[in-house]
Amino acid sequence: MRHDAWVVVYRGFAVPALDLVQAMLEAEGLEPRRLGKANPAMLGIGNSAVEQLIEVRREHEQAAVALIAASLQGSADAAQSEELEQQALNAPMEPSNRGVPERGGFSAQMIALIVAAFVLLFLWLR
Repeated sequence: MRHDAWVVVYRGFAVPALDLVQAMLEAEGLEPRRLGKANPAMLGIGNSAVEQLIEVRREHEQAAVALIAASLQGSADAAQSEELEQQALNAPMEPSNRGVPERGGFSAQMIALIVAAFVLLFLWLR
């Protein structure tokens, strides 16, 4: 297969962002191919040192570009970001599933009885 059958749809330096874009394109069945999979942290250099590319087949180019643009536009929506941040900050600190009883621990008396039983068992078997 010729190299010109593939087209670059995303360039980036941050490995997590590249992983997310690649996974998003794979989930849509667009068969992305990543060039430059070197992990900068393993090389001992920062994320901004190794640019990586994500390519798709030329026939999937428009769908991939539209999908990436839609995901970037959704994440850049300032009002939505502020609303989500406020929801996170105002979330209750305690767990919401009150129907599940908490796991109880042993009381001090129970622990003392268990230790005494093990000591007696040890002395008896010795």
